[in-house]
Parts: sequence; structure tokens; C-alpha cells
Amino acid sequence: MTNAKSQATSKRRTAATRFVAALAVAATAGSALVGSQIVAPQAAYAAQEPAATKIDVGEVSAWMGKGVTNNSETDTTTDYNNFIRYGIVKGMTENRIRTSDQPVTTTLGGPYAKANDAWTYIARGMPWKWDNQDVDYGDPPASKAWMQAHYDKWAQGGSKTIWVNGQSAIGFKPNNPGQVEPGQTFLLGAIRHNNLPIGGTAQIQPYLHSSLNLQLTGLIPGDTGESFPFVNHETFNTLSSTIMYRKGGAYVKTAGIAGTGTCRTDIGINGKDATERALPASGVQYLRDAVMDQGPYYGTPKWVRDPATGQQVFIGTAYEPNPVNPADRSQGYQNLPESRSGRYYCVKYVGEGNGDYDLYSQYYNKGAEQPFNQITTKRALPIEWPGAKGNVNENPYVYDTVKLQKTVSDRTFTKNGRTYRLHLWGFVPATNATNFLTPDNFNSIPTANCPANPSEDAARTDTFVTQELSVNYGCLYGVITEERTVRIAKSVEDPDHANPTIPAATFTATTGDTWQDNRNRVPATTGTVSVTKPTASSAPARTSYIYGSDPLTSLTPTAFGEGGAKYDSVFIPFEVGNSDFTIAENQIADPQWKLKDIKCVNGIGEDVAVTKTERGVNFKNVGGAASNEAAPITCTFVNEYEAPKVPNLRVQKSIENNGGVTGATEFDVDYKIVATNDGNGAGNTGKLTDKPDFAKGLEIQSAKVATTQAGLAGAANATASGGVYTLTNGVNLDPGKTAEFWIRFHVKRNESATGYDVKNLECKVTGNNVPTPGYGLFNQVVAENGKDSDGEDNNKACGPVPVSKMRVEKSIQVNGATTGATDFIVDYKIVATNDGNTKTSTGKLTDKPDFAKGLEIQSAKVATTQAGLTGAATVTPANGVYTLTNGVELDPGKTAEFWIRFQVKRNESATGYDVKNLECKLDANGIPTAGFGLFNQVVAESGKDHDGEDNNKACGPVPVTKIRVQKSIEANGGATGAAEFDVDYKIVATNDGQIATTTGKLTDKPEFAKGLEIQSAKIATTQAGLAGAANATAANGVYTLTEGVTLQPGTTAEFWIRFHVKRNTAAAGYSETNLACHLDQKNLPVPGFGLFNQVYAENGKDHDGIDNNKACGPNVPHEIVVVKAGTQNTGKTFTDPTNQYTSGDGSALYPLSGAEFAIYSGGNPQSSTSATLVKTLSAGATTDVYYWSVTGLELNTDYWLVETKAPAGHSLLPRPIPFRLTTDGNGTVVTLGDEVSDQTKWANSAVQAYASVTNATLPQSDQGFVVGGAHKATILVKDTEVGHLPVSGSFGIYPYIGVAMALMGGAMVISLVTMKQRRKAENFA
Repeated sequence: MTNAKSQATSKRRTAATRFVAALAVAATAGSALVGSQIVAPQAAYAAQEPAATKIDVGEVSAWMGKGVTNNSETDTTTDYNNFIRYGIVKGMTENRIRTSDQPVTTTLGGPYAKANDAWTYIARGMPWKWDNQDVDYGDPPASKAWMQAHYDKWAQGGSKTIWVNGQSAIGFKPNNPGQVEPGQTFLLGAIRHNNLPIGGTAQIQPYLHSSLNLQLTGLIPGDTGESFPFVNHETFNTLSSTIMYRKGGAYVKTAGIAGTGTCRTDIGINGKDATERALPASGVQYLRDAVMDQGPYYGTPKWVRDPATGQQVFIGTAYEPNPVNPADRSQGYQNLPESRSGRYYCVKYVGEGNGDYDLYSQYYNKGAEQPFNQITTKRALPIEWPGAKGNVNENPYVYDTVKLQKTVSDRTFTKNGRTYRLHLWGFVPATNATNFLTPDNFNSIPTANCPANPSEDAARTDTFVTQELSVNYGCLYGVITEERTVRIAKSVEDPDHANPTIPAATFTATTGDTWQDNRNRVPATTGTVSVTKPTASSAPARTSYIYGSDPLTSLTPTAFGEGGAKYDSVFIPFEVGNSDFTIAENQIADPQWKLKDIKCVNGIGEDVAVTKTERGVNFKNVGGAASNEAAPITCTFVNEYEAPKVPNLRVQKSIENNGGVTGATEFDVDYKIVATNDGNGAGNTGKLTDKPDFAKGLEIQSAKVATTQAGLAGAANATASGGVYTLTNGVNLDPGKTAEFWIRFHVKRNESATGYDVKNLECKVTGNNVPTPGYGLFNQVVAENGKDSDGEDNNKACGPVPVSKMRVEKSIQVNGATTGATDFIVDYKIVATNDGNTKTSTGKLTDKPDFAKGLEIQSAKVATTQAGLTGAATVTPANGVYTLTNGVELDPGKTAEFWIRFQVKRNESATGYDVKNLECKLDANGIPTAGFGLFNQVVAESGKDHDGEDNNKACGPVPVTKIRVQKSIEANGGATGAAEFDVDYKIVATNDGQIATTTGKLTDKPEFAKGLEIQSAKIATTQAGLAGAANATAANGVYTLTEGVTLQPGTTAEFWIRFHVKRNTAAAGYSETNLACHLDQKNLPVPGFGLFNQVYAENGKDHDGIDNNKACGPNVPHEIVVVKAGTQNTGKTFTDPTNQYTSGDGSALYPLSGAEFAIYSGGNPQSSTSATLVKTLSAGATTDVYYWSVTGLELNTDYWLVETKAPAGHSLLPRPIPFRLTTDGNGTVVTLGDEVSDQTKWANSAVQAYASVTNATLPQSDQGFVVGGAHKATILVKDTEVGHLPVSGSFGIYPYIGVAMALMGGAMVISLVTMKQRRKAENFA
């Protein structure tokens, strides 16, 4: 790890960030070995070659080489010298055996190291948080004391003292391996990294270059050692809680929630650049420090309620480094200093598997050994996040690496006559690989635990990966290799003497996971290599090692047998111990050539311990040779030609069980399929499928497949693909052998299926007697092409499905009632049809008529033809049912007819007779209903009518004449209240029957209210024709519209009558109340009211009754009475006892004479120049001195009533009275303007209005002033004595309008002056 001090920050505020090492992460503990597919060790063909003599490695001694630190992974000379120290130290203590600022010259041997847990170290950097407390940063006294004491140790120790418990230190502890075999992996020693943050780095220097020096005097006497360089990459740490992209992580980015104190909304889901300065109020410079401090400025991660969902959520602020590719974060992150890169985001916990990021939480940041209870500043304390993957030190993003730059020794050595070389096989994590440091375990971390040999699945790597703030252990293994060579040979055999052409064979090499590329070195084996076995021969050694995808050679044997074997032209060198490679023969094109065997022997004929794979041999477990003569290996690949054996397959099918022959509608059918090999060679049946093609309506409910008929019972249901069932995907058959397959279908006969035809249920065959698809229970087995030598005719089988199906239907053939006759005959035909495919009886057929009431059967006859009815005898029913037949036999497809004739009489006086029921009535499905018309039904025995009884019913209508008459008022000139006008009525006659008929005589009888007197009448067949029609004359008040016209069914005839009417108010019985229409309880007009009129039809010529023969319209005159009244008792009274009016306070009003009025339209005369005088009500025009009857005013028009003269001693009205006349069709209603109810303008009850009728909407509607015995619409004006309003006898309201205008003008002047004074005062305010 690296902690780089910034010039701009205090020496106590360090930046601890790191790079991602992708290679290192890939090489972490637990990585799996992916090796070649191993089949089995090769069986011995000769004596197994003995193992090579073991080599005594002896004691391993080690020391650390010169180190430099810089910012380059490849520059090994530039040195920033970051407090580098060297030494031999026991464990991670201050018990130093050697210490210096230069590499120590003392080597550390395996036995001493083991006995004393001694490690040879190189360390760098100023110890983390061993800080001089010359400036007070607010830490507690105990924490300050701890840091000062450790700083003093560091300062007093001088430049030559190594501190492996404070610096970042890499150590090696050598092993004493003892004796090993060539190619055997063994433990050289353990490596450790005391991975602590690094301080004191003014320059960024993440790389330490050094070397591990090894001395093996047991292998090389007098060995002075060999250097194996390595580079240590210290990545930049993060201190803030950090998120790392992983689909399925427990966190997502989110918007901040205002007011919760968790994360600022301006950070939110889009984040904030980590290089931005913190808010000044936070008291810190860097955004990172402000976030870590938590508190009011950047929030505290915690659970809060989300107002959008009402759910509790955990939200906080976290850091994300810069992605390598922002569009695809799965590519990883750039490792840069935390304060100079990345962004801060609001993040929310959503649970593992639901998010996009893993989170690593903020951790203690005050030195690995300092007790946690001494640390109080929030910036240095952990934050608890739910679902965190660990703390920031456990984030793979900040892991460090130690990578070997050399793994192969530059030297060889000789033992037992053989030449060997040492390889550093690589690092494997120790069994206690990672030990996270805490104050509790800091001084008690156990030493490394490294097995003598790596596990079988250990991955080979030259990189040691270490976790931050941890003691990390790795095991460094070595392997002693020796060179051997391998040669490929090829031989072929022909046991069947087929004498095929000998093909060429090609070979390739592939390598496994533990193979290390060595092509950068030249093999030591040169010249000619000679062997005595498998035959004495020699060949030159290739000048390069074997490698992955090595194309190797192509060999063609010269003859069959060992004597014709072909040998490769070279021996290929390889290194025992680095021999995870496989030599394989590629598949020969002709599949008859089979790889029979591979024989690998050494140079003297002993079997070599190769491991066979599918088509080759693997050399991973091949050991060293016991002698130089045994070192070469020859691997002979033996192929054998298998002459083709020809099968002859035949397939046939039969139906074995047909449950459908019983006539059942649901049954099982079994088919047997037999495959036979008639050939002389074994063969495979290939895929056999079953394709049923039954007649339409024979529907498969389920299918089962088995190899025996008995096995069908317990078989699972089979599923078809495209209507085809798989019987087998292929079974092998030896010559002369057979295989059976059975298929059972559970079938249901669906007669309503599309295309169903009972005739198709029988099997149909071709001229060759082969069943045809689509008929009966046809089924066919289908074999693969070339897998059925005798053709497909016998692959087809069929079984019939016999069905007995009788169908009965009925129709009406002759209906004598259509002429309108009352006595007639009606003939019905009944047809029985055999729709089945087998002969059957119709069964008993009976006929059951159910005619409408009044249609009475006089006699009945039954025959088998319509012609036969004439001479047939009369038949007698039993309980109203007639027997047509007791049953006849019918062959498939044949029919039998039966006829029945009824003599019928229509009796209109019969009980229940209703002409409406003489028509046929159909239900929702269009089927005739019993009891209507000439309904009749044939009844079959149960099961003898497969298509149901709907078509067993027939009906014919009994048409009668049906005229309908109705009347309406179409134009009423009297509706406005006119005294003389026209009124038009329309009369429509409609033929609702089924035969032509006459309307009969139609007459019109008006019965108007008394006083509405007819002046003339006109009759026409159209409204337009009335204008030119002659006057009609009434007979006893009745007018003849027509003597009768003939109408075809469904047609109409119109008649119009127009009356010219004059209202005579002096007529006897005249009452204005009667001028409106009156309705009875049925809401029908009543004669003698309004313009009542009724049309009369002849008896039986209006089938819907007389209610719609009546029409009426009103002729109500819209007269208004203006009444003047006062509160003074003038000695006069209102003439009618109902006209007694009161004031608003309940006091009585009295008639008041002497007033005059004017009525205006077009606008308020007080304010509008458009006002027009329409009526003047003067004293000389009154019928009495206190009221006026006014006519000629229009409905729905605005008027204003103006008092132009007040009675003596009274005041004029202050303003006009707005009013409007409306009608509800019965009388006249006075509606006063809205301002009359405004008490700021009008005194209570100063003006009162009344309607002319009692059912008007206004209150007190029965108080309309009575004139001529009738209530009139009324405006009652109450006057006021002098002293309360302006004096009487004035010029009306107009002088006051002028005075008001003058007063208003003066007020405006005063207002303007006041406003100017106010504004002037405001200017000086």
C-alpha cells in the first residue's frame, strides 16, 4: 500500500489509495487448476521405468537484495529511497538479528529460520501514524501519547533500524526441502508482506524493486547464490466508504432525500467530483475529509424514512474511483489517489442480488496497533453499513502485489550423471494466507503455514497478492527440471484384411495450466538422439521445446503392422517438471480407422508413466530418467481399420386393439411397431416416429409409448411435436434381432369438430389395399431415410369406428292460413336420416302440435308422402300426441319421410284467444316457441336424434289484418296566446298486419275549451295540401277524414286537418283556466280543455287502442295586471275576496288610485338611450282608478315599468321595475329582475309579482289579480307617503337622475383633489 504525503496537507493527513492489479486479483487464493481431460494412466506393456534417483536439495539460504523505490514498474535504477531498511527479524517484532540501511551480508538458512521464526526482510516508508505531536490536532491525550511514543522510537532508532511492525515489510523465510525427485514441486520457503500504509513519501513512488537471493549449496557446491528480482506494487488506498461495480451487489446510486441528514441532494445520483473543495463551514479543505467527518455538512449514513414510499431506507455518501471505461464499469477502475480522482455519490442499500455495487466501509485510521478506544475523531472511526462486503482495506481494488521478474535459474547442475535446472514454480497462498491486523492480534499473528507440496489444483503464478492492513503469507515452491525428448511414431493394423488405403495421421500438442512457456530458452539436448527400443534408431533433437498448439508432424505408415510403422524425423525436447502438455492424434477422415492404442517407452524399452486422454497422452506426471540412455521417449499411436458391416433395417406396423369398434365415443387404440435387422452387421434403427392421421373428429386425448403392450399401462403420457410422437431416437440391433415399440392413443369422438363426417370414420384403402390418411384410425410409423428396406406400405395401419346416428328434422310445407282464411289446412314434413356408418332404426316418432289458443284442430291425417295425405284416414291423438311411425330400418346415408296434415279453424271467441299470439314467436336462438302460431314438434326416442331437437320444431303464422291509428298536433298558432289563429293536426294510419287491408272510415272530433270557436276547417293528405283545400263541413261536430284507403303490409297513410279558431271571451262557459290542456291520471288529454281533438276509427280498425288518438294544445292569453296599493286605509277594498294583499311587515294593503305608469323595452330608461316606450297606463285608461289590464306584451322579453305620476301625498318610485313574462304552457308567470330583491335599492315587498295559475313556480301563485273571474299575472306596486320618499306630483324619476349625476360629478372632483393631496403627501413620506 502507499500513503503519499501532500505538500498542502499536514503530515498527519495522509492519502492512502492504490492501483488495481488485475493479474494479482486473478491469482488470489482459491483459484482452480484447469487441466487436460485425463482418462486413465496407461497400462504397462513392458517393465515400468524406474524413478530417477532423488536429489538432495539441502538447506536453502536467502537474503534480500538492494531495493529502490520509484514511480515506474520497469525502471530498476532510479531511487527515491523511501526510508528503505534491511534486516533479519524474528516474526513481526522488534527482535532484530540484523538491521541496516544496506542489504545485510548475512544469509538466513532454513534450519535457523525454522527454529527462530526468523525472516530476511526489506522494508520501506515511514510507519503509519507514528507521528510527532508538535501540533495539536484535537486528538485525545491517550491517542497523542501513543503516536508520540511510536514517533520517538522511530526517530531514536536512526536510519539503520528496520521496523517490520510499522513499515511496509516484505520478508522471506527459507525452508530445508531435503530430497526431491526431478519434476517434483517442493517448498523453497515462505514469503510474507506486513502490508501497512506507507508514510513519508513526498513523491509518488508505488513501486519497490528488489530481489530474493537464494543460495543452494546442496545442489551447487560452493554456491554464492543467485538473484531472483521482484517488483512490489503498492497501490493507492481509499479511506472513505467505497463502492465498486458488481451486478447483483447490495447498493445502488440514489438521489439524496432532503431533510434526512444522510447525503446532500447536490451530490445525489449524479455525484460530485472528489477534487472539489469542501464547504468552508465544514472546517476542512478536502471533500473526502468532510465526508468522513459526517455531521451536518455532508450527512451521516443511517436508516431514514423515504417520504416517496413510506419505507425505511439506509442512505449515505460513498466514493467511487474513476472507471477505466465509464460506459462499462465491469472493465474495472483506475487506481489513483483518492483526493485527486473519482466522485462521491449518494448510495442506498437494496440488499444482495438487487443492486449494482458492492460497498466497502470506512475503517479505523489511526495506526494498526493503536487501541481503538483511544480513537475518537469521526474521520478515523468505522461506519457501519448494512450488507458491506468488508472494510476499505479488504477491497480487492487496493490489494498490493509482489511479482517475480525471473523464475528460471540461469545455471544448470549435474547429479547422478544427469543435468538439471532449478525453476521457481511459483506462489501459492499459505493455509493462513491473510491475517487482518487489529490492536488485539497485532503482536500475536502466527507464522506462515506452508505445506511441503502444493495441492493438485493449485494454480501456478509468479505473483503474490496481499491484502491491505494485514499480514499476508505465501508459499514459494520450486521444481528441479531435467530435459527429456519425445518422438512420435505411427503404425496401423488391418485385422479384417480389408486392405484399405493407409491414411496420413497428423498430431498437435496442447498445454495445461501448470505449463510455463520456455521457448525463450534453447534446449540443452542437441545433436543425434539414439534409442534401442521400440526399435534401434536415431534422429536429431529439435532445437526448440514443445509448446501449446505445436502442429508437430504428419506420418503415413508404409505397411500394416509394427514393421510398417513410420517414425518422426526429430526428437522434441521437454522439461520434466514443466511437462503439463498433451500430444494428440487428430481424427482421421475415414471413420473406419479407430485409434486402438498408444504405447510410450523410453530409450531402453521401459514403459513411461504418461496419462492417456481421449486421443492422446499427457506428460504432466512423467518423471526424470534413471539414465541418459532411458531419457528419450517414443510414443507409438496404433490405428486399426474396422471393415464396415452392413445392417438391413425393416419397419412394419399393425393395429392390435381397437376399442372404437363397439361404437363407444371414448376408447383406447393400440398399435405395434416392429423394427427388424435383416442385415449381417449391427445397425441402429434410427429415429422412429408415429404420425396418426385420424378422421376429423377422432381427437387424441393422450398418448403413451412403451416397448411392450403390457408396459403401456404404467407409461407416462407422451407429447407430440407437430402432431408426431417419438417412439425411439434409435436402438442398436444385432443381425437378425428385432425391437418392438407400442403406442396407445386415448381417443374421443367429437361430432362437432370442424370437418367431421361420419362416412370418414370407416377406413379407406388404395387399389393396393393400403390405408389412406384422414379415414378411420389411420396411423403410420415413419423411419429415417434408408432405415426401412421394404418400403412404407406396411408402415400404415387403420381401424374403423362404426357409429349409429339418426337425425330427425321437421318443416312446415303448406300453411292455408296465409290467405287470412278462418278455416284452413296446414301440412308438416318430418325427415329421418341415418348419418351413421351402420344400419339402424328410426325408433318411434310422434308429432305434438301446440297451436296458439283459438287455432282449433278439426282433424289430422298421417302419410309417408304429401300426395298420400289426400286418401289417408283420419288419425286420433293420444293425449294430444300423434304417432308418425313405430320405427323403420335405414341404411347409412338413407332417409325416410313422414307427413301430417291438420284441418284447423280459427275461433276468435275461444278462451285465451289473442290475435298477437297468432304470429310465431322465436327464442334467442331463433327457435319457435310452443303456444304461438301453428307451432308443431316431432319427438324422437332418446338417442335417436343426434343433432338435437331444435330442428324438430316448426311454426307458421296465422296472419290477420291490423290497422293502427294515431294523432298528433303539429302546428299551434294559439300557443302564443293569440286570439285568432290556425291549428294543424296529423293523423297516421299504419298497416301492422301481414295482409293488405283498408283503414276503414276515419273521423275527427274536436272538443275545444268553451270560447275557442272554430271558424273553418280544411282536410288534406299532406300538411302542404291544407293551404289549397276546400273548407270541410262537420256533421254533428264530426269531420270525415277518409271513407277508407287500402294499405299494403307495413305501409302508412297520412291525413291532415286544419282549424281556423277565434277566442271569444264572452262565450258562455268561457274560462281562461280551461284554455290550457288538462291531463287525466294516465297523462292523456281531457276533452273540453285547450285545443283537444280526437280521431275515431271503425271498430277493429285500431289495434293499439284510442290513447294515441287524442291530441291537445294550449291557447292561454298572456295578460298582465298592474295594481297600485298603499298602506293607508283609503276606505276602498279589492273587489275579489282572494285579492287581499299585505306589506312585508304583515300589514294590510289597500287600493290606491291617482298613479300613472309607462312600460319600456329595449333598455332601462333610467340609463339607456335605446329604451322604447311600448305602453302608457294613464288614469283615463283604467277600468278602476287603481289597476290596469295590459295585453300585447311578448313572452321572454325584458320590460321596465316606470311610475310617471304618484298618487297625491305619495312619492314616485325611485327607479324602474324590471320584469319579464314567461309561460309553463298553462298560464302566465311574471318574473321580476334580480335587483328588486336588493334591499339597498328596494324596500321589502315594495314590488310583488303573481302568476295567473296555481301551479306556477312563483309563491302565492293563487293571488293573481282576478279580472273577469280569472286570475291574471300581476305586478303589485306599493307606494309610500310623503316624508319617506320624494314628494308626489313631481316630474317622475328623471329630475333625480340629473341631480344624481351632478352629485356624482362633484364627488369625483372631491375624490380627485383628495387623491392628489394623498399622492403629494406620499412623495414626502
